[in-house]
Amino acid sequence: EEHRSCGNAKGDQCDDERAEHAHIVPEARVDSGDVTAVAIDGEHLAAELRAEVERGVAELAAAGVVPGLATLLVGDEYASAAYERRVRRLAEELGCRYACEQLPGDAEEAEVLAIVGKLNADPRVSGILVLRPLPRHVDEGHVYRTLDPLKDIEAVHPDNAGLLALGQ
Repeated sequence: EEHRSCGNAKGDQCDDERAEHAHIVPEARVDSGDVTAVAIDGEHLAAELRAEVERGVAELAAAGVVPGLATLLVGDEYASAAYERRVRRLAEELGCRYACEQLPGDAEEAEVLAIVGKLNADPRVSGILVLRPLPRHVDEGHVYRTLDPLKDIEAVHPDNAGLLALGQ
């Protein structure tokens, strides 16, 4: 049984501090020559991630800091609105400040960028999530480049995407 990020067998030294190997589904391993695929237990990983976020929020709260999450929803795409509701519910459960900025689907790109700028400047907002899809007339790349990289929670800003691609 190998760990997903390092390839080490269970019990071997691993650089990943979270390596409990419990999220590997051993019977679902597929080896096809140069590429090995390992199925993971998504529910287990989600529970681990949630517990990690809960600990982080609790540590911040103990220091008197309330994290703030903001979403930007442009248009009335059903899937985006449903995702926004799930994010809102999670933020509330975690004790985070939450705000949703919503614009109609025909909003001009300048209006979208102005909202991003407003959220970037708001000290109560520590993370911004741009909900997709954006309307066709809004340049997604321009919106992402406008995000403050320190508030970009999805690593869509080019600086963050590059760091992510480099494994940093």
